[in-house]
Amino acid sequence: MEVNYHQTAKDLAIKLLFLEDLRASANNLVRFSIYSITIERFFATKWRKRHQNKNIIIIIYLTISLSFYPMSFFIRQLVHIPWISLTLYNIFILSLDIPFSALFYILLVFNRKLTRLEESKSWPLTVKFKIRENINLITRSFSILIINIFFQDVTMIPMILQEKIIDKELLGIIKDIIYSIRDVAAIISLIVFIKGISINNMFCNKKTPKSEDCKENGKRNEGDIYFGMLKMKL
Repeated sequence: MEVNYHQTAKDLAIKLLFLEDLRASANNLVRFSIYSITIERFFATKWRKRHQNKNIIIIIYLTISLSFYPMSFFIRQLVHIPWISLTLYNIFILSLDIPFSALFYILLVFNRKLTRLEESKSWPLTVKFKIRENINLITRSFSILIINIFFQDVTMIPMILQEKIIDKELLGIIKDIIYSIRDVAAIISLIVFIKGISINNMFCNKKTPKSEDCKENGKRNEGDIYFGMLKMKL
């Protein structure tokens, strides 16, 4: 009976460890998704005048995805290497988040530049549509970027200090709270990204000829934007 009890406890510990690894890998996946979107949009904007380079952009994005996404799971396995402590692992993860603030600033400047380009009447409709598409995705990425910078970095501090300062008896509870906060933050950021809340505000917050034809719920698809621009051009 005692043997079965210890075996059951061991199996439960293995399952909990797997779930913890899965959660951490998902957080890494969100992190690398931001990087892949940024890089893909950079090339899409750089080659916005060359419509025939669309296939090249797709290849670049697939290459980035095939590189970044497996890394989300492989990086988590570093914590299981004997000579890498949990504190060292958390410091490494925090170092991956450091470029986020610079990335946010670059995206902000990039977004403003694209907006000015989009307002220029000298661009062909196809180029204007590509610029508007880039603005959409970059603006939507802000929600993921901001939410994850705040919650990931803020909660990472107690994770780094836990072995030195935090009482070991409270360690498990604190870890569960931190992981729960991160999970909620990741879910919220993805919902905001999918629903495109920032985009709706950007397109419909001012009464302009481009925004008067917005739907009552503030949502527009890319086809509506393109044909609306075509109608104005004609």
